[in-house]
Amino acid sequence: MDARFRPVYARLYWNYPTLDAASRLFPVTESPWDFAEFLVGRIEAMQLRREAAGSALLREDAKYLLLTVFTQMIYMPMALASRKDGARSYDLADIGEIRQLIAADLETLTQAAAEDEERLITAHAILNALPKIWRELRTGETRLWETYQENQVEINTPQRL
Repeated sequence: MDARFRPVYARLYWNYPTLDAASRLFPVTESPWDFAEFLVGRIEAMQLRREAAGSALLREDAKYLLLTVFTQMIYMPMALASRKDGARSYDLADIGEIRQLIAADLETLTQAAAEDEERLITAHAILNALPKIWRELRTGETRLWETYQENQVEINTPQRL
């Protein structure tokens, strides 16, 4: 990575929890920015443990990738939707469980990405590790990524935030 981009990713990462674009979608449950603040804390705690152990550390682009993917692709859909298919219903009562599953996956994915890195874990390493551990991810227990037949799911026209 061009060294000029490292501070850019660092700034994006540290400012992400303060963004307020979708907060009005979460009048009852935890906003994505509250969750992002929690996740930044988990990432930084993990980073400190890795540093103390002499393990490879997350580079700024990797931290930002983890933050955005876990917030936008996993947390937000689970917080906004309530599953009515008989499997689970993810609502306000389940936010703590969602946090636990994502925190476990954060550790699993980072450890897998670190296997190919000596000093710094890059976003590229995170993306390469994902298919290797896909079936180990705890968020898979939510059936969020399960395949459905097209005729079983009604998709409404997206609304603007």
